Formats: sequence, C-alpha cells, structure tokens
Amino acid sequence: AEIGADLFLPYSANWAASTTIDTLLDYNLACAKIIPLLLIYPAATTPEQGIELIDAILRQTDQVMAIKDDSCSNLSRRMTLKFADRAAIFSGGQKQHFLNILPYGASGYLSTFGMFRPDIAWKFYHACERMDLETMRDIICRFDFPYFDLISRLPGGFDAGIHATMELFGFGKRFRKRPYRTLTDEEMEHFRNELIRLEILK
Repeated sequence: AEIGADLFLPYSANWAASTTIDTLLDYNLACAKIIPLLLIYPAATTPEQGIELIDAILRQTDQVMAIKDDSCSNLSRRMTLKFADRAAIFSGGQKQHFLNILPYGASGYLSTFGMFRPDIAWKFYHACERMDLETMRDIICRFDFPYFDLISRLPGGFDAGIHATMELFGFGKRFRKRPYRTLTDEEMEHFRNELIRLEILK
C-alpha cells in the first residue's frame, strides 16, 4: 500500500489443509484494514467453504473490490449469483469459464490468448460487448477448447505449455528450473506443429 498498490490478493498458504474459516476470516479482515482486497474463489479448503468465507468477509468489510473465479465449477455460478451485487466478479484465463458465469452477473475475465493472439482476444471482447453468444461460442470451440486441451496433455502440463507458447511467439523462454518440467526440442517441435494445425500459430 505504501508504494502505491491498489489491491492486495490475500491468498494464504494452507499446508495440510490446516487453515479454518475463522483463521482465514481473521487474516482477510486484517489485510482489509490496510488495503482493498481482490479475493480468489474458492480460497478455502472446499468450494462450499469458499462461499461461506467470502460471505463472512463481505459482511464485515466493504474493502473487497473483486473476486476471481478459480473454481471454474458448478459452484462458480452459485458464487457469482450470490456476490455479483457486492463485488466485481471475473473468471480466469479461459473464455469458456467466463461464459459459465456470465449469466449470473460476472463482469469480466482474464484472457490467456491476450498474451500471444490479441486478435482472438479482441474478437471475443467485441462479441461480449454485443452479447453475440454465437461468436463467443465459436471462438471457444475453435481456439479455447483445443489449445487448453493440448497444453493439459503435455509433459509438465499447463505451465510447460504456457512457457513453450511464450517461446514460440517470441516473448519468453520455455526453460524452467526444476522441479518444473520444460519441453525438450523434440516435444517443442511437435507442439509447434500442433499449434499450426490448430491455426493458433501462423
């Protein structure tokens, strides 16, 4: 706060599921006395507890500005419906997750594609402005589903896929320190060919 941050994301450690609703509530309220908060849902041991925790926080402070949905589940819809009138709610980087909570009051989303294919990100954004569900669905089916399906199957999963994508688009490197997994040259070539086939890499 002293150096100019506008929001704080109080995402606490939870080794061996050792936190409780009470301890997490105390922690969040202490943070809210210093700086406005951005909460992550579920931010507790279970999604159900996450809703309980957020509700308790919102009843005791007006310092929660936004909630990011990282559950991406059926309960995300219930969470959005319950809290959309009290905080801005947005989804993570997959457009399909925004469509999951949009009808329940979500006001925004993060875009993984914004890093490397801003044309796709902008097309989706303009479709959202028009509430053009057909175009939104088409972009999700053509790009979102195939890309995230592909990187989830890679050795090293999501993290390896994102860093490999950064290297292929020329704004980062795939190499990660252990224990993270980095794609080999052979795996990288296969990944490149798959992105070309999916018309993501030109």
